[in-house]
Amino acid sequence: MKSNGVPATAAHELRQANPTTDYHFSAHTPQVSDTEGIDDTEGTEYTEYTQGTANVVVNGTTHNVGEVPSVPSVPSVPSVSLSPLCVTPASCKMVENAIKATQPTAKSKLQRKPGCRKQLFRLCRILKGIPELAKAELAQVRSIAVEWHRRAAAILGEDDTDTVSVFFDCWKSVKRPEGDDFIDEIFQQSQKNEPSPMAAKLYNGKPILALAKLCHELQRLAGATQFRLDCRNAGRLLCGGAYKTAARWLILLCDDGILRRTEIGTLENQRASRFLYLDHGMDKHGF
Repeated sequence: MKSNGVPATAAHELRQANPTTDYHFSAHTPQVSDTEGIDDTEGTEYTEYTQGTANVVVNGTTHNVGEVPSVPSVPSVPSVSLSPLCVTPASCKMVENAIKATQPTAKSKLQRKPGCRKQLFRLCRILKGIPELAKAELAQVRSIAVEWHRRAAAILGEDDTDTVSVFFDCWKSVKRPEGDDFIDEIFQQSQKNEPSPMAAKLYNGKPILALAKLCHELQRLAGATQFRLDCRNAGRLLCGGAYKTAARWLILLCDDGILRRTEIGTLENQRASRFLYLDHGMDKHGF
């Protein structure tokens, strides 16, 4: 039996002589018309790699062909789950990608109070889109927050207390995972409804009437509790992204008694304003 053209006995002897050397064998056919009776070891060449050099051995004669470039070894990266709920390579990879995608930058160091909330809120939204983590308890995702902070320690410092506390607050606040464009669906549904009688009497512009209908639908879905709506989403849906215009319209709805704002949202805390839909400004306007 031969090993790539080298008789098994010859290959075995070479490896026995120097077990630390890596041999690569290739067949070289002898140029003779009649091979009968010729020793199998003749006409065979093999390449011997040792200590960064390559030697081609042909019929027992060694020929040095120079150095072999070294290939740096790549350390293996273990597939470690950062949550006891992530048990598949796919879910582990999704967690890893979420951590990478939400890392703070040097610029965010100036905006990190309280605790890089913007990045952590997005991290939580991405994580809640992973089926295994959708309903995870805080203790089951704590290690993800710790790992996220460890990678951002050069910017945020070694103490991860603030990071974990803000992460937990964000985790409890997230209602919809990233990629769930629920506000678009609600907006489309709201536009199938008629505006309230008072809104119809107060406004003759279609965009602000559309905003009033959106708020009405959000309140219907929220029940007796307040609903959140940010001016950037409202501007995107109603006036080509002009969020300042949308903000003025929301204030107008409040001034006219259609809405009552119960909490003012800010970019710093990454929370949208809270509203209650009232539509009881009838007496105020004498309608």
